[in-house]
Amino acid sequence: MYTIMATINKTISKSPVQQELKSFRKNMDSWVKFFNGKLQSISNVAGQFNEVNTNTNHNYELIKELKEEMEEMKAEIKTMKLMQMMILEKTVEGREELV
Repeated sequence: MYTIMATINKTISKSPVQQELKSFRKNMDSWVKFFNGKLQSISNVAGQFNEVNTNTNHNYELIKELKEEMEEMKAEIKTMKLMQMMILEKTVEGREELV
C-alpha cells in the first residue's frame, strides 16, 4: 500500500496540475507583494494629503488675516486723506483771510 501511495505522489508531483499549482502560488506571492506595495503607497499619499490639507487651511487663515489688515489700512488711509483735506481747507481759509 505504501509503495502505491508513493508512486501516486511522485506522479502527481510531476503532473501538469502540480506544476500549475506551483506557478499559481508563485504568481500569487508576486501579486500579494505588489498589492502590499501599492497599499503602502496609498497610505503614504493619505499622510501627504493630510499635510497638504493642513497647509491649505493655514494659508486660508493667513489670507483672511491679511484681508482684515488691508481693510484696516484702507480705513486708516481714508482717515488720513480726510485729515489732509481738512488741513488744506484750513490753510487755504487762513491765506484767504490774509488777502
